[in-house]
Amino acid sequence: MPQIVAKLRHLRISPKKVRYLARLVKGMGIVQAESQLQHAHKKASEPLVKLVRSAAANAQHNFQLSKTDLYIRNITVDPGPSLKRWMARAMGRATPILKRTSHVTVVLDTRTAKAKKEKVFKEEAPEIMKAPAHYRETEEHRDAARKEEFKDLKEVKAPKLQASKPKLPSIQKRFFRRKAV
Repeated sequence: MPQIVAKLRHLRISPKKVRYLARLVKGMGIVQAESQLQHAHKKASEPLVKLVRSAAANAQHNFQLSKTDLYIRNITVDPGPSLKRWMARAMGRATPILKRTSHVTVVLDTRTAKAKKEKVFKEEAPEIMKAPAHYRETEEHRDAARKEEFKDLKEVKAPKLQASKPKLPSIQKRFFRRKAV
């Protein structure tokens, strides 16, 4: 199946600000991603909703896929060209200002294809990877084994430390003998 791609170029929002929302919706289904973006209080949410809808429309029109089976496989936000502007400062100086732009690319895939791949992998798992019966213990058996281990540890006692005070040099003796005022 060919990739379902939609691109948004020269978006007049900094890539750093757009990536915040892109990370939020990556891996989500189309319906859930639209909902998340509509309720996000960010300037970049509106263009991203339009882009996701455009990608879903591409999938429906070109490949006859339903919107509910699609999810956002990848979404990348790359920097576009920056507009150079100048701001006046004190004593006749000027400071450069970069008005950044973004290029956003959305790649969609179907959930059913992903599920089929996982199912095939599980069926082809070799016998070595399957756990033998003696490893499939219940939690009760594991708890009993842990209690046995701790019982052995309680029986072993550490040697008692000497309760005598360490010997200090004469200067330290005088210092610690004084009382705070």
